[in-house]
Amino acid sequence: MAIDYAQMRQGYIVFDEAQARAVFEQSLRRNLGLDASLNPNAKSAVKSKVVVTKFELLDDSTHSFPFDYSDSSHRLFKRLRGPAVVAVIEVDSPKVGPFESQRVRASVITEYTSHR
Repeated sequence: MAIDYAQMRQGYIVFDEAQARAVFEQSLRRNLGLDASLNPNAKSAVKSKVVVTKFELLDDSTHSFPFDYSDSSHRLFKRLRGPAVVAVIEVDSPKVGPFESQRVRASVITEYTSHR
C-alpha cells in the first residue's frame, strides 16, 4: 500500500504520492500490456499510448470525510466516505470497420470505506 504507516498508526490514512502514482502506473502496465512510457506492447489490447489526465489523492491530510467530491471537467461526482484515489486515463479506441478511432476516457474513484 502507498500510505504513510506512521500516520496510519495514529489512525489517519495519508498517501505517499510518489509511491501511489508508481503503483497506479505499474497496475496500468501490467493490466493493459504497456511499456514503461505507457505505450502498448505487441500483445496489448490498446493500440495507442495511455495518457493519465488526472491522478488525485484525497486523504486525511487534505480533507475531512464524508466529502462531496466534484470535478466537472471530467464529470466526476461522488460522496466520499473516506480517503480516495481518483484517476482518469485516455486512449484511442481501435478503428473498427468503417468507423474512425475515437478518444476513450476511463475513470475510477477508489476509496477506503471502512475509514474510522
